[in-house]
Amino acid sequence: MAELDLMTCREMILDMINSISTETSRIYELATEKADAISQYDLKLATQILKLANGLVTEFEGLKIDKLTAGDRVIIAKGMIYQASMDKEAAEGLYKSCLSNIEAKKAQLNGIQSINKHLE
Repeated sequence: MAELDLMTCREMILDMINSISTETSRIYELATEKADAISQYDLKLATQILKLANGLVTEFEGLKIDKLTAGDRVIIAKGMIYQASMDKEAAEGLYKSCLSNIEAKKAQLNGIQSINKHLE
């Protein structure tokens, strides 16, 4: 690897700071999307459980639904709204990924700053 000069190192520091700033600005958006996905999941689950309890849904995937216990209704309802569950998990994953990216970039920045200190 080629040797770093002071100017290149400082440019790398500024680039990393800008990159961290960009990721940080995404956190609010991703947190909002995560919260929305969770609330949509909860709403769909509650609605589906009520539909099952009131006999409004009598079939799932071509199979008849009959005489479900309260626990069974929850399990079946979760299966019926699997897409909302996938959306919730995806939103959570994106949020956590963004946080991990920020932490990784902070570690890289720390390393570059250490190199910069030794070049001064």
